[in-house]
Amino acid sequence: MRRIIKILAYVMFVLLFTGVSLRLFYPDFYLIFANKGISENSSGNMSAKDLVIGLDSKASELEPTFYDMASRNRLLQVYEPLLMPDKDLNFEPVLALNYGQMDDKTWKFRLRKGVKFHDGTDMTVDDVIASVRRAKNHEKSQLREILSSISGLKKISDFEFEVLLKEKDPLFLNRISTVLIFPGKFADGDKFAPMGTGPYVYVDENGSNTNFKRFESYWGDKPRYNTLTLLALDDLDKWTSAFSEGDVQLAVSVPPPLASDIAVGPFDMVSVPSLSVTYLVFGFDSKVFENVDMREAVKVAINRSVFSEMSGGYLHPATQFVSGGVYGFNPDIEVPELNLNLAKQYVKAVFPFNRPSATLDLLKGDEAIGDYLKKQMSEIGIDAALNLLSREELEKKISSGESDMYVFGFRSELGDAYDFYSSAVSSGATYNGGNYSNEILNQKINESLSIFEPDKRLEILKEIMTVLVDEDIYGVPL
Repeated sequence: MRRIIKILAYVMFVLLFTGVSLRLFYPDFYLIFANKGISENSSGNMSAKDLVIGLDSKASELEPTFYDMASRNRLLQVYEPLLMPDKDLNFEPVLALNYGQMDDKTWKFRLRKGVKFHDGTDMTVDDVIASVRRAKNHEKSQLREILSSISGLKKISDFEFEVLLKEKDPLFLNRISTVLIFPGKFADGDKFAPMGTGPYVYVDENGSNTNFKRFESYWGDKPRYNTLTLLALDDLDKWTSAFSEGDVQLAVSVPPPLASDIAVGPFDMVSVPSLSVTYLVFGFDSKVFENVDMREAVKVAINRSVFSEMSGGYLHPATQFVSGGVYGFNPDIEVPELNLNLAKQYVKAVFPFNRPSATLDLLKGDEAIGDYLKKQMSEIGIDAALNLLSREELEKKISSGESDMYVFGFRSELGDAYDFYSSAVSSGATYNGGNYSNEILNQKINESLSIFEPDKRLEILKEIMTVLVDEDIYGVPL
């Protein structure tokens, strides 16, 4: 249930612009700002030795096993993983000096020496093992499902250990890279002040500000800035004020309505690819959408370029349920042509004597998306009522499996389409709120996790996507 909150966060229209954690998915881009400094053209009244970054939301708690974006954007200043994906989702060592696969179910890691925690103590293998165990087992951890393939950990020496798996897992490196390392003495605590090996030391929280200072004993390249402040900007007024007053030097996930204004001001606008996709999900128990022709009708009635226009060109039409940088993306799937006449024919054939009606569930703040979808469905003969809900209310409605249709978002956090399939498509999956069921696809999804040959595995993932988009029509990527 905790993870659905994280996923729902990416549905909000204000988050559609750049739904990425810079340091997690684009570490080189992040380091340009945090370590090397920002452009002299950037606005702001702060000292050149201080950096303030505007973010779209505030973290509820800085627990190192949390995986929602708001938390990670802050945690990754303080903590580090064993390895980290670069901008192409290839893994590079961080706290691990090197690593390798011993057999199908065993991976061995050798740790970097001379790494210190923020309290001055040396990092050892015991700290790493304790961190993995907390991430896998702690009741509050949002990584429990991700790390479920791990069966055990074995200490080899003070700087070497092995990870034992229940079965061979082609996504193991993706999974282990989500674990952040902290001192083992905190492993059993319910809550503790953030302390890791990262480039910045946590100082405090003051209202919307989370404050950090440079870690002078950092093992890697020293950050340029003495202090770092992450400023939560959770509504348009705060964003506008922050830019007009020069309160920030860098901002992430800028709301699309502000993007064009910011781009012509003293700030440079940089667009980076996102691992998030927003889409419409059909309820397969709905009397309206249980028929595939009705789902096809909605699919060809939506002009996805409209959303790009709403954002000033910063959003891009989605062809499928994962983005282009994710393993399993099928480049052969194209955006369907708008065809209102065909859509009307489908609806009339299924409902020849009356106009069907359905409810569209979506987050408050997504009215622009909802109004467009409602208009298009009305054009083809479907009366759609918008049901605007809070995040908690939408979460409950999706979990109940009672929605006719709803707007949803998913970030492929592991960089692999299996994550989406297992979380939102498989029968009985936690986030399969539309009650979708396809036994053949269930088998293919399970099979994809047991295949190590990259080409063969890629073809299976692409086949699944084709069925979901063009044949069964699980939903409509937006």
